[in-house]
Amino acid sequence: MIIKRLFSTASTSGILMEKSTQPATKCLQLAVIGAPNVGKSLLTNSLVRCPLSAVSSKMDTTTRNISASICEDVTQLVFVDSPGAVSTSHVRQTMKILTNGQLSDNQQIATKPAQIGRLGKSLSTTTPTNFTPTDEKWKMQFRDLIQKPTWKCSYSETRSLFREICGWSGFERVFFTSSLTGEGVDELREHLISTAPDGEWRMEEGMPTGESAQQLAMDSIRAAVLDTTPSDVAYTVNVRISEWQEQGEVLQIVGEIRCQKPRDGSLIIGKSGKRISEIGRRVNEHLHSLFQRQLYARLIVTHNGKLITQAK
Repeated sequence: MIIKRLFSTASTSGILMEKSTQPATKCLQLAVIGAPNVGKSLLTNSLVRCPLSAVSSKMDTTTRNISASICEDVTQLVFVDSPGAVSTSHVRQTMKILTNGQLSDNQQIATKPAQIGRLGKSLSTTTPTNFTPTDEKWKMQFRDLIQKPTWKCSYSETRSLFREICGWSGFERVFFTSSLTGEGVDELREHLISTAPDGEWRMEEGMPTGESAQQLAMDSIRAAVLDTTPSDVAYTVNVRISEWQEQGEVLQIVGEIRCQKPRDGSLIIGKSGKRISEIGRRVNEHLHSLFQRQLYARLIVTHNGKLITQAK
């Protein structure tokens, strides 16, 4: 397949072991869930060491679940980068997580209680607490408070209810990471690898994602449009790949940006073609980093099938 050929590297081992002597494999599947525009895709890219998910400064850059994997020795981590969640119902709908702790394909969701950590290092809780989560009086007060609108919750009520609670109850480890600087990412990845259970790999080695190469290219173009174009126009365009050819060692890509109005197309092209040139530069840089091969991506802007050219 095209995607496997694009992601193939020279690091593939030339020695095949007999099936009976191969070590047991481990696999851990995770979902990256969070509010919109908090850096879920950037974190996923950092964890798998590959810019699979397109990122931008705008919300809703990721519009569907994107799988990404990384293999370390006999362990495979499989991440699902999800669109921004705005409510618990949105999370269930997006991730297809049922209330009984199962995924839609009957995979179980394992949960554990945790302790806090910072940039990959565990921190011990220095303040003891006598809080008992089974206290019925506290539960009743919590239910009464949670039913109120936020602006009706006084500071005294909130403080009296939560003053005995400290740390991150319900979590075994909490990591503070920065995808921009890389702080804490390696520690988080190592922790996930160490907790991976025995199991067969979900994705083939050398195939870091289940997405097609063309879809990844369209995501890259859309992200560049979102980053450089006013929102009222950027969110209305449709992106398609109109040409995809491999000429020798060079991959030739023609991306089509379809606009709802001719004026939107002129805005995307920009004065003297500066904006479309910037979009093209970003797309070429991202795809070159993603596919690790020589390529050239050219972008055209259309409206109702008609090419929009640079205004003189």
